[in-house]
Amino acid sequence: MKRRLMGFKSQYLILLGIIFMVVVMFNIGNSSAANTTNLTGHHNGMVKVSSSNYFDPTNNRTKERFKSIDDAVNSENTIKGDTIIVGAGNYIENVNINKKISIVAFTNTNITAKNPDLPIFTISKNGSGTVIKGFNFVSDDPLVSNAILLNFANGCTLSENNFIDVPGISIKIQNSQNNTVSYSSFKDGMDGVDITNSKNIIIKGNSFSQLLQSIFISRSSYIQISNNNITNGRGSDYIVLDNCSKSIIEHNNLKTAINNPTAVNLIHTLNSENNVISYNYMKTLSTMSGMELQNSNSNQVLGNKITGPGTTGCGIQLVESDNNLIKNNVVATLFTGVRLISSLNNSVMNNTISKMGEDGISLFNCFGTEDLKNLVGYNNISSCLNGVQLELSFNNSLFNNTISNSVNNNIYSLNSECNTFYQNTLINAPTGIFFKNSDNCTVVSNFITSNIPDSCGVLLENSNSAASSAVKTVSASKHIIVGSIQVTTLPDIDVNFNRIICPVGIKNGNSMVTVNAGQNWWGSNHPTFTQLVSGKVKYPNWIYMTITTKTQRTILGSKLTVKTSFNNLYDGRTLKSFDKKLGYIPNGTINFFVTNLGKFEGNYVKTESANGEVVAIYSATKLGKATLTSTTDNQTLKSTLIIEPVLKVLNLNTITQRSSQNYNLIELYLNKAIYNYNSTWIELKQVSKPNQLISFKTRRDSTHIYLAPKTALKKGVTYKLIVHSNSIKDDTGNGLSTAYIKTFKL
Repeated sequence: MKRRLMGFKSQYLILLGIIFMVVVMFNIGNSSAANTTNLTGHHNGMVKVSSSNYFDPTNNRTKERFKSIDDAVNSENTIKGDTIIVGAGNYIENVNINKKISIVAFTNTNITAKNPDLPIFTISKNGSGTVIKGFNFVSDDPLVSNAILLNFANGCTLSENNFIDVPGISIKIQNSQNNTVSYSSFKDGMDGVDITNSKNIIIKGNSFSQLLQSIFISRSSYIQISNNNITNGRGSDYIVLDNCSKSIIEHNNLKTAINNPTAVNLIHTLNSENNVISYNYMKTLSTMSGMELQNSNSNQVLGNKITGPGTTGCGIQLVESDNNLIKNNVVATLFTGVRLISSLNNSVMNNTISKMGEDGISLFNCFGTEDLKNLVGYNNISSCLNGVQLELSFNNSLFNNTISNSVNNNIYSLNSECNTFYQNTLINAPTGIFFKNSDNCTVVSNFITSNIPDSCGVLLENSNSAASSAVKTVSASKHIIVGSIQVTTLPDIDVNFNRIICPVGIKNGNSMVTVNAGQNWWGSNHPTFTQLVSGKVKYPNWIYMTITTKTQRTILGSKLTVKTSFNNLYDGRTLKSFDKKLGYIPNGTINFFVTNLGKFEGNYVKTESANGEVVAIYSATKLGKATLTSTTDNQTLKSTLIIEPVLKVLNLNTITQRSSQNYNLIELYLNKAIYNYNSTWIELKQVSKPNQLISFKTRRDSTHIYLAPKTALKKGVTYKLIVHSNSIKDDTGNGLSTAYIKTFKL
């Protein structure tokens, strides 16, 4: 009976389903007959549908159908929270939304403005929370203003819409907050998204193509622009922030493949602050630049990748902008990588810049102070015309940059003063550092190396002097590495704490200039100055290399610190050390340690200097005479170390002596000469009486210690002697490494 009922219910449900499908098909057929669709062709890849529709706008809650979207929205039966379903077709309307609703369109739902002077959708304050989804906004009327306008509307979502050739602004948001524009397509129109006086707006996952301006934000804050694709803009800028703050532009793909002579920047900020522009991919063409910050302060530009045609454009440009951080960006094949114009207190850090038609990093007209200076550090710059150029710039710092393979100069200072260059590594350029009409600059502990014939390490030139009469460091077959150079007001130039390794170190052909070249390392302890310098160059002393160990003798198995120091000065007669606070040769100077016996541990064979010293750990693994060798540049020093066996007791003898008093003498024989011992660390006792010590007197000679018990030892009794570790020491201060314990019977 139960099975029969279940079978009957199944048949009944199937019958109801069939009846429902027939009714639905009948209604759809009537709707199709009443609303015949005429395809009138294609419009920019989208199907253009005639004024008739597949089915009318319908309230999903009440199932009421309306002749227009506007009727559906403004019906008394449509209440807050309702969803209006719009069928495929072509709609010509202007819709005012004054309640929170969702308007969701089917595929091929096209809409254009009935009155071209008004937006297609206008969402006001009472329409906050509205959703508009799935429409194709199309128009051939050049007078159409905006497709969607949000005015004092909050919490709205505009998603999965297509804007095709909209003559006005596709989405205009003003005086609104907490709205989202997502996963929509904007193509061939004027402006994509325009936001004014708003905050907390999200623009994500959209595509913009061939617009005059894709995204324009003004007088707004907390705007998030992320994961958008923006290509082939027809105007000057792709994304603009004007008077904006605390906004984020991240993970966008901005590129152009068409030549647009009016294009200027992919991203442009004006009078904006505390924004973050990060991890965007940008590809420019023609004269375009990646981004420009103009009169914009305290922004962060992080992790972006910018490439271009290789001859024009700038990757990142700051104009009259202060306190910005430019970090971890990759810029390649443009005219200039990073350019600062009339900007102060910015940090340009950890960027990778390559293949610039002109400068990797350029500072122009940047007049800083001791407290407000641009910091350019830890950048990797390669294959540019000039690695870094400073022109008319003062009080800036360049440090810890690696600059290589520049066509002209790794660093070029033109008409600039009071700049500081330190701990930079400059590789393979015709000129390492070129100072032209530049005074009072400080260059501290830089590495300059070049294999290019006739290349210059440091070149100083005035407008009234030729290059041949400047201070010139020439590198031929060997590298040159220059540490600190302080360029003071002419006619004196101080060159101190440099590492200069080249056939000609300093060449001064200008008789009006004196080069004070004391306190430099010239590659050896006894440099030949007649070959290394020429012209008006003073060298009252030079840095002298030493090698030291704590001791000249050690024991097998020990570890020893070996130090090579460059913190010494020699004037040809007197050697004296100096305080490394005054300066030192460049950190990272390579020193090689080798030995004929034992070994230097780990990576100490090749060790870099720090604060003028190189330290290595030596392990004494074999007995004998070890020669420790330290080599830096053209100087090799040697130190001798004797490796001796570990001190130990070889044997114990007992001697019976007869005199006025009978007592036994214990003799300890050691393997090497004894320096001293501590008798209180030596214990003698009967085995049967372990807690009772036997007193004794001691004496020693070179390799023996004698113990004379005050009470005669008895024959036939078993005794124990304990000589504790370090109770006996050799003449180098190394003690007995392990305790000696001996049990014996007389």
